Amino acid sequence: MTAHRVGALRLILLRHAKSSWKDPYLADHVRPLNSRGKSDCPRMVSGSQTLVACSIPAKALVERGWIPELVLSSSSRRTVNTWELMAPHVSPTPAVWFAHELYHSPPLPWVQAEAEGGRLSKIETLMLVGHNPWWEMAAEELTDRSVVLKTASALLMESELDVGASWDDALRAQWTIDKLIHPRELMFTEQD
Repeated sequence: MTAHRVGALRLILLRHAKSSWKDPYLADHVRPLNSRGKSDCPRMVSGSQTLVACSIPAKALVERGWIPELVLSSSSRRTVNTWELMAPHVSPTPAVWFAHELYHSPPLPWVQAEAEGGRLSKIETLMLVGHNPWWEMAAEELTDRSVVLKTASALLMESELDVGASWDDALRAQWTIDKLIHPRELMFTEQD
């Protein structure tokens, strides 16, 4: 992990929280979060001690200053639910786009198309919410490192290009990992 570099374009890859397999006949796209998934999400962003099902403070995203201006999320129920549980704890509230194109498909070509269209030109910190194996593959493509993204894990990455560079160029450049956040690990590290 590297030290935070001021002025870099930043990307957060967030894997959806733990989903329910209770109903085996439910279509994959509409599977909801299970109880663990619901409790992991707020832990990722809030420093509060008063969260339901979680008394351990999370310093993760907000306390590290990783507030996205834009969230691009898969349209699956579990990714939408993951973001909805996190959103009240993120301020200022970012714009959010839910896209079926990010459901079980590689995110980088779609983000590249958005960048080429100029729709990311003012974005310094972008969050993608979605699914494995695609998110792990995107992380490896950008950083040349193998990363394990467990459910509700967030990978914080910085581009070698500074704010002001185009996302189109940044997605072709090298990225470094700032932090990999696993909510289950926060349960133990926050108590130490």
